[in-house]
Amino acid sequence: MDKALADLRSAREAGAAVLQNLPSKYLYTRGSRYWQQHISSLADNEQILVWYLPEETKAEILDKLEWLGNIVRSTDGKKRPIITYVVNWRVKYLKRVNSIVDAVVFGAYPCYYGTLPRIEVKRRIEHAYKSGVLVVIAALEAFKGKKDWPRPKDVRFDAYLALLNGAKGIMWYGYAYAKQRPQMLEAILEVATELNGPERLGEVLLLGKEPRSLSCRTVKGPAYFHDDYVYGTRFRKPKLSSIQWTAREYEKYLYIFAVNTAQEVGAVDDGGKACTVEVEFGPVSSVSSEVHVISEGRTISLSDGYFVDSFEPLGTHIYKVKID
Repeated sequence: MDKALADLRSAREAGAAVLQNLPSKYLYTRGSRYWQQHISSLADNEQILVWYLPEETKAEILDKLEWLGNIVRSTDGKKRPIITYVVNWRVKYLKRVNSIVDAVVFGAYPCYYGTLPRIEVKRRIEHAYKSGVLVVIAALEAFKGKKDWPRPKDVRFDAYLALLNGAKGIMWYGYAYAKQRPQMLEAILEVATELNGPERLGEVLLLGKEPRSLSCRTVKGPAYFHDDYVYGTRFRKPKLSSIQWTAREYEKYLYIFAVNTAQEVGAVDDGGKACTVEVEFGPVSSVSSEVHVISEGRTISLSDGYFVDSFEPLGTHIYKVKID
């Protein structure tokens, strides 16, 4: 308790909101009196944004997790949301956890396994939604895997692949590891600044309107690359589009978020030219003749409502253009 209160004081001094973790080691050993006192002593603190139930709870003890969630809901007068990180991808398990919390944290760690393509982030999020989860927060890796660390380009790719596939937030695991790698922390900060800084891209994704007529056409390179499949099985479905993208109209601008998922896992250049994709977006009705590429310091010419750009393997581009 003392440590939790000290952390909250530090967060207040830093002006930071807190995801309040509840200690998993006491889930099985302490009763309702302890938990009500523990949560009551924290509940008036304005720094707490979200309650984080003990993570990776196994299916056989989800009753205990639900019991704790009910104590939080009955004790917290501010009615802040409850989340947890899941340990299992089984549909029945995900549905049960979804009934307990307001959002499910679901992770994909390609570098950890060393053999997974980074499109696994998309597959996991889609699987969670298909399993009945209502709100997914993406858990992305910020630690050294079996072979190497995620690169800055991986950090940005993972984040936008997750968001354009429906994730409503991002958590990177974990700070204790990432702080050993300054370039990792810098890459995370850059993405967080894009989402929450002056460009407000997180707001754009959450509140913007999806345009109906916009399309993305492959000009050069593999239009499809990775096989799709029923999650957790080897049953193959049609291949997935290499370019994953979404768009939003927000406050007189059109934003396009796009990533190239084509990748040769383990290759130094991720597949190089063989996985490079050139695409055309449009039509865009704009008073401008240029498209601004966010965070890249470049613009692209808009001709008759269309523009063309190239994506390296695991490349990420975000476009912004004034609309009529």
